[in-house]
Amino acid sequence: MNNSSKFAILLTFLLLPFVASARKIAVGGIFYNASFSKNKAEVTYRGNNFFNGSYSGDVFIPEWVRFNLKTFTVTRIGENAFFNSNSLISVSIPKTVTSIGNGAFAFCNALKSITLPKKVEIIDSHAFSTCGALTSVIIPKSVKTIGDEPFGGCDGLATIQVEKGNKWYDSRNNCNAIIESKTNTLIQGCKNTVIPENVTKIGYGAFSGCYSMTSINIPESVKEIGNDAFRGCAALTSVTIPGKVMGIGSYAFCGCRSLTAISIPNSVMSIGEHAFEKCHSLTSITIPEKVTDIGEQSFLQCYALTSINIPEGVLSIGTHAFHSCI
Repeated sequence: MNNSSKFAILLTFLLLPFVASARKIAVGGIFYNASFSKNKAEVTYRGNNFFNGSYSGDVFIPEWVRFNLKTFTVTRIGENAFFNSNSLISVSIPKTVTSIGNGAFAFCNALKSITLPKKVEIIDSHAFSTCGALTSVIIPKSVKTIGDEPFGGCDGLATIQVEKGNKWYDSRNNCNAIIESKTNTLIQGCKNTVIPENVTKIGYGAFSGCYSMTSINIPESVKEIGNDAFRGCAALTSVTIPGKVMGIGSYAFCGCRSLTAISIPNSVMSIGEHAFEKCHSLTSITIPEKVTDIGEQSFLQCYALTSINIPEGVLSIGTHAFHSCI
């Protein structure tokens, strides 16, 4: 037997415990990824394709399940577990769950309410994105980590509250938003958010997909507007950017098709890629003197834009920055 064959056999034996310790099982109509070595399970999607969105109606997830004479504690809602389950009306998440995976309930358009267990510590990115019927959410004080746009595109969301006593996030002044306490970054807002005066940054995708939000007041304390911050806020008609903001992130106001006017302060030095793309109603804009970079496609398809003043200090204008501007 040559060395390569010996290595292949050795590798097979080394991997066997890992293959045997994890398995997809079905109990009571719900599918789980079960760890036989840890006796833990996470809810997962049915079949081989999470796009199927096959869960529907009222789903009850138990604290534990039994399979082949073994008991598994349900500790996680896995990545894309309920993705695109358009007929899912409600789901009961057990108190044993500590983590909700990326896209776990994304595009569950009929989901009207959700109660997060008191032990949840992690809410991954896009966990509840585009749950259009969702109207309110309470973030437990146990939550330590929240990913990008956890409720992005939830246009029906009217109230957001972080439970008092949370050491990492807050909803100060009943602002209807999630704020990262340490950095004063607003990471998730909704159509009824009032941005507090001490917030310094509008985070990535914070208001993305708030289609019915018509106005927002950004306080003077804000120094940074992140990428995708107001992307797709189709009903937003006007916005004033505070005088301390130095840069406008990529896609920050992309798709704000009702935006007719925007005031950019002299503090701004850069305008990100696609920042105002598809702002179809924007008629005019003045680029501040300190701006040196205008990103590619930053004003793409701003069809109503008839005039623009570009200062001498601009050193770079990206590809198609003003394409399709009449």
